[in-house]
Amino acid sequence: MVTVAIIAKFIPAWGLGKLFGFSFDNIMLMFGLSVAQATSTLAAITVAYKIELVDQLIVNGTIAMILVTCIASPWVTNQWGQKLKPGEVSSQSRETGSLGDRVLVPVANPSTEDLSFGSYTRGDRSYSP
Repeated sequence: MVTVAIIAKFIPAWGLGKLFGFSFDNIMLMFGLSVAQATSTLAAITVAYKIELVDQLIVNGTIAMILVTCIASPWVTNQWGQKLKPGEVSSQSRETGSLGDRVLVPVANPSTEDLSFGSYTRGDRSYSP
């Protein structure tokens, strides 16, 4: 049960990683972030046991699977996440400066709103849509 659960999480991560051209480090990071399965599995097995759909052996196997996947997930994520290089800054953020330089002013009716509010909070920098 544990092996099937791990393989069932690795195959989609590997397939999508190859489809999108990810490196092996990215694939393993995606696998590590998706392999843990505790909450929904625990809820489903609790309900199934209460209505006597499964026996104690299946419950024990499910608990073992939860234990292994919850230990494997942070380990895999840590191992392959450290090998990744931080991404480069996008061209949009290079043009506009830091994140705090942009102000979004929600407007319901542009004819009645004072759009200069964004200019006041932003300072005397030039206009950028």
